[in-house]
Amino acid sequence: MANGKGTISCYYCKHFDPNPSSKCILHSADLPLDAVGSDNPICSDFSETDKLSIELSVMFDLSRQLEELLPKMRHGFLYGFPYPSHDRQADLREIAKLAPSA
Repeated sequence: MANGKGTISCYYCKHFDPNPSSKCILHSADLPLDAVGSDNPICSDFSETDKLSIELSVMFDLSRQLEELLPKMRHGFLYGFPYPSHDRQADLREIAKLAPSA
């Protein structure tokens, strides 16, 4: 896994482009890494990358992790939660607005 934690984050999203900087292609926005810090960044538009194997996705149950977080998320905003987090939903915090229309 890209973050080595088996925890859902932008790094496993098909919209994430690490080069030349960390960018969300969907929202045409640079991820504010200084604000993200060591948190796991995520938005409500997360979609697993095609490079992520089905075995890893099932092992870490990324779809369940997203379903757990969605009720607290607004479209077009970047969120983060620390690692380790024993309650991702309670630890979820808004980091930045990604979409101009949000």
